[in-house]
Amino acid sequence: MTDELTSIIYVGHLPEDFDEKQLKKYFSQFGKVLNVQLSRSKKTGNSKHYGWLEFETPEIAKTVAKAMNNYLLFNNNLVCEQLPQSKVHPMLFKNARRGPKKEKPKTPLTKQELALKLAKQEKVIMAKLAAKGIEYSWPSLVSQFEKAGVTIPENDEAPAQKNE
Repeated sequence: MTDELTSIIYVGHLPEDFDEKQLKKYFSQFGKVLNVQLSRSKKTGNSKHYGWLEFETPEIAKTVAKAMNNYLLFNNNLVCEQLPQSKVHPMLFKNARRGPKKEKPKTPLTKQELALKLAKQEKVIMAKLAAKGIEYSWPSLVSQFEKAGVTIPENDEAPAQKNE
């Protein structure tokens, strides 16, 4: 592989809430931005504060790297450098247009599932206290569910689920 400079630049030390759209909009003042890839955490989807930009020509990328290196943006000194061909991964912009993952909606527990879970937890806590010789009682949350008409099975099994 040659060490020819490409039209791709690395941008580091990005501000906290700088996303792909803002990055593309900001750097398009220098020329047409073809691709933007912002590195994100797999767990949270938040930015890792660095990314890559691809411009039309290596000359534009050289100008951007020179002008924006050590540029103060929202109290962060940007790090911009033009990458040689040897440092560019062939799959760098593979999922660049996909965007960050959407957060999955959390399914709320039904009242019966919640009551069953609380009943199990209370039994475990009572057993641990009894094993240590401690007699202690507190107002049970399960009794509040029973007052509301939610039945809790005695055999500690999960409520019957529908087969779809």
